Amino acid sequence: ARGAVTAAADPVDARIGALRSSILAATVLALAPAVLIAAWLARRVSGRLSRILSLSRQIAEGNFRAPAPPAAGGELGQLGRALHAAAQRLQTMFEELQDERSRLAAAVNGIGEGILLADREGRVILANPALERMFPREKLSPGASLGLWSASEVPELFERVFRQGSSDAIHLAVTAPLERSWKVSCAPISNISGKAPAAVAVFYDITEIEKLERIRKDFVANVSHELRTPLASIQGYTETLLDGAVEDPANNRRFLAIIRQNAERL
Repeated sequence: ARGAVTAAADPVDARIGALRSSILAATVLALAPAVLIAAWLARRVSGRLSRILSLSRQIAEGNFRAPAPPAAGGELGQLGRALHAAAQRLQTMFEELQDERSRLAAAVNGIGEGILLADREGRVILANPALERMFPREKLSPGASLGLWSASEVPELFERVFRQGSSDAIHLAVTAPLERSWKVSCAPISNISGKAPAAVAVFYDITEIEKLERIRKDFVANVSHELRTPLASIQGYTETLLDGAVEDPANNRRFLAIIRQNAERL
């Protein structure tokens, strides 16, 4: 009896196996197009993402002229166009900043006064050619320390300006290799946050002005001395005549001649 039941079940199992194979084959046939379509879409999206990532890397490296990704719809297409538009705006701003920097550099280099820009750590940021001509022995290359200056008044001026947060000025004089004098005005440079990460000093050469001032003082002193003697003679002989000597025929004419001589000397 058991053998008869087993024999009867065999055709059923075979039919179930065949049915399972049919279902599996149908499932594979049904899923195959979906898998192919999904793979194609994934590859397409991956290509778009790769182009967008490549554009973003080039922008991050400073290449704002990177070509725009191919036109595409959807959110990825909008993202690519937005990145390219941002790169173009950055390129425009970069060119404007370069032009402004070039104009500023030309103005600073063309100024006859010395310009020195330094940060809070006492490092030189910029020194124009005029300052290099004024102080040929000083280290003025970017990054040089102000503490290396032979004149301690300069780094002390910067320290005081940073500490005070306001402008200050000093009189600087050297005797070697030539005797020169400068008025040094220093002011902090504040950023948007109100802090002063750097300060700028302007060196005005006042050597000739001081020389002219000394000449003027000497001239005034010499003129005053030269005027004092004849004026004293004129005043003295005039008082003598007024006191009665005008009636003295032996001296009045001589006194008048002396007065006339001193007047001509004046």
